[in-house]
Parts: sequence; C-alpha cells; structure tokens
Amino acid sequence: MSNLSSSDALNVMAQTIADNRRRLGLCSGSTMLVWGYTCVAVSLLVWGGLVVFKHPAFNFLFFLIWIIGGTVTPHLLRRQREQRGAVTTIDNILSRCWAVIAWAAILLTFACLGLMLFAGKDAWEVMLLYPFVIVGLMLTVQGIALQERWCTTGG
Repeated sequence: MSNLSSSDALNVMAQTIADNRRRLGLCSGSTMLVWGYTCVAVSLLVWGGLVVFKHPAFNFLFFLIWIIGGTVTPHLLRRQREQRGAVTTIDNILSRCWAVIAWAAILLTFACLGLMLFAGKDAWEVMLLYPFVIVGLMLTVQGIALQERWCTTGG
C-alpha cells in the first residue's frame, strides 16, 4: 500500500527517468559507442574482406566484437562507477538487456563457427545482422525505456 497521491507517483517516476537520463549522459554513452563502433567496424571489415578476397577466413574476425568490447567495457565501467550514484531498477534492467546482447554475439559467433567446422555450412552472413539489427533494436528499447529520442531514432 502506498500513501502517494497520483501526482506524487508521477513526480517520482519523472524524477527517476530524469536521473537515468543524467546517468546515461555521464556514463553509459561511451560504453554504447565502444560496442556500437566495434560491431559496425568489424562487420564492415569482414564484409570488405569477403567481397575483395573471397576467403572465408575473414569470418573469424567476428570474434573481435566480443574480444574488444569485453576488454574495453570493464575499464570504462570501473572509471565511471564513482560518477554514477545509486543504481536503479531501470539501470539493472538495461544492464541485463545489454548483457544478453553481448552473450548473443558470443553464442552467434560460436554457432557460426560450429556450423562451418562440423556441418560444412557457411552461416557467417547471419553475423552481419547482429550490429545492424539486434544492437539497433536494443538501442531502440533503451531509448523507449529512458524516453530518449536519440536512442529511439538511432536504433
């Protein structure tokens, strides 16, 4: 049971969204940029290598997405922890959603590798969907949750 009036409840929700926007501006943007630029750069590198050299070994470069992102992200987060303040439910939800996206990259990479090595199927083109579709959808979800137009539009 809550003793808040409806206007007080709306004010609390508005303040929570404003706090999350502020934290996004302080901290999370650089992490999203690292992962986003890494995904796009590696995908373009793989695509260019496949088009120019027509050699499937370029597909192994997809491992760079989670290697680069996985090594740079902890350093960024460690530096930003002091600036963040209290962690809210929205922070936890968005953090877990991005963790799912990161694990999806790892699993998709190993699935493509397994199909290539054990079934002789070339499924690496599916990895091109990852940065352009899956990451974009997650960015849109984050924009909707934080009511940030640039996230929603950019995704």
